[in-house]
Amino acid sequence: NYTYEVFDFRSVSVLLSSQVYLMINHRFSNQIYDDLADTADPTKPPSSIQLAQTEVFDIIQTQRHKIMRYMREKPSEGDDAMEAVVRVATGTGTRTESFDAKIQKSRHWKSIKHPTCYGRFVPDTEDEQLRDGSYRIPREGETYEQWMLRVTTKAVGIEVNAQISEFTLQNHKMALLDPHIMNDPDFKHLRKEIAVDASDIACAEVMHTTNRYWWRLVGRRYDVMSWAPDGRNYHDFKEARNPKFTRKFPKNLRAGESWIADALLEKLPLILPGVTLFMPPQDASSAPYVQLAGWIENPKGSETLSTHTLKEVVVWQNPPVVTIYNVKEHGRRMLRVLEYTSNMSLCLDEVSGEPYPDRVAGILALSTGVPMTTVEP
Repeated sequence: NYTYEVFDFRSVSVLLSSQVYLMINHRFSNQIYDDLADTADPTKPPSSIQLAQTEVFDIIQTQRHKIMRYMREKPSEGDDAMEAVVRVATGTGTRTESFDAKIQKSRHWKSIKHPTCYGRFVPDTEDEQLRDGSYRIPREGETYEQWMLRVTTKAVGIEVNAQISEFTLQNHKMALLDPHIMNDPDFKHLRKEIAVDASDIACAEVMHTTNRYWWRLVGRRYDVMSWAPDGRNYHDFKEARNPKFTRKFPKNLRAGESWIADALLEKLPLILPGVTLFMPPQDASSAPYVQLAGWIENPKGSETLSTHTLKEVVVWQNPPVVTIYNVKEHGRRMLRVLEYTSNMSLCLDEVSGEPYPDRVAGILALSTGVPMTTVEP
């Protein structure tokens, strides 16, 4: 119920910084009922601001014109209010003071001078063409598509949009991290270290491409990347299997490499049926181990474009041990996942499954795992 006559730095800075802070740090419900509408478990409601969410927008709408008028008629106090918004949004200070006295540089804030940009406030440190709105004027011979691309990707260092309560930093709007990322098993591990008690985390977009989303967690010195599932069939790429593995096993084994055949030749049809392995061309007669790789066909009807799974086999010479890995893509990086070992006592990881006695090159040991498993979609 404030009238324009009683508006001052305190009231304007509180209104602006509060609405920007809420837009960044609160996940508004898209339902009209209450905060429980967006959760499947009523015993674990989302964080609440203790008042009807529609009332927040009513307050912003009611006071918006007065804020715009105050910024126009009292530019000095308006500049201070905008700097308060920046401090609150970026966590570099409170509404009334900065944490660092060295960054108290005074800037003059004005709305971009274009009819469609009224309420988008930028400081005088921004590009002049951005501040006067001339960047939106079509250039000679420019198509609509080219114009739209240019004006929507215009670099903005910092902007406070009083119309829709958005804060833009380095051309990227600050928002809350997507719930799907918050609940991702990989991110949950990091969350225990950096935000164990936080229900939401503020972030800013760094770069989004066709298959990758990239966010920067504000004030936490961490970046988050999320990849879309890879739709390629790696079996179609010759480079997927190590191109240095050119020698077909067991052909062309040297006399000193008989230890490889002793450990693997008889077992190969049993543990990797239908798999053709390849190995490096270098002499492995005195090597402590040798690596081999080959493709195993995935089960028919699998809901994935990948028709085969890449297997890597490591054979140790003394004592003779065979370990088998699946090569799996994760975040566009190829990682080995241990699936089988012929000797549990010489394995550096625990393989799931019941152990059973088996012989490799005549040496009896406890084996475990399923060597012919394939990568699930």
